[in-house]
Amino acid sequence: MKTRIKTILLLAMLALTFNGCEEPIDYRYADLPRPVECEGVDLALLHEALYSFQQDIGNAYNFRNFDPAEPLFVINGYRTFVHKGGLGEANYAEIASDHTWKVFEKLKGQPIWAKTEGYSHLDYHSPFVQCVLSNIGNRDIQETMASLNEINSMSPKLMAEPLRRNINDVTQDPYMAMYVALDFFYQYLWDVEPIKFSADE
Repeated sequence: MKTRIKTILLLAMLALTFNGCEEPIDYRYADLPRPVECEGVDLALLHEALYSFQQDIGNAYNFRNFDPAEPLFVINGYRTFVHKGGLGEANYAEIASDHTWKVFEKLKGQPIWAKTEGYSHLDYHSPFVQCVLSNIGNRDIQETMASLNEINSMSPKLMAEPLRRNINDVTQDPYMAMYVALDFFYQYLWDVEPIKFSADE
């Protein structure tokens, strides 16, 4: 009995030690607004994920050298990324910065993912994702998502074209922006090997 208690205590101490050694994230966007108000997740982490994604696509597609402080920097990134991103055809490994990969490692532990036959994707029925989808301002997009979700057919591939046609809404709709970040980008990172960019850190 004493041996069993000692074993349990040792395992608990090891767990605490390893959790304590986990590398903390440098929250680079902590001073920016947190406009998505949905429960059930670490909102600071989810907003960091959103802003890091926006920075990455802005950088990846900034062929016209927009100033990162200009709204065009982000919207141009979305316009170029959204269709290929939804179809799973974007070059995610090259787009994602080292910071984004660190955020994604933490994001993996959030209750927003579902696994189906080894394929990791957004859990459209999780409370957080349901809240995000139901708060998207564009009623046509929202109704399309609700209909697809009702018959368990929701997927980024089916939403790629509707969102491409309405992508200008994304700068005014943080819920749409959060959906695109999670379903068109982060869910595809599960199956991508990261590329390390020493200049990013």
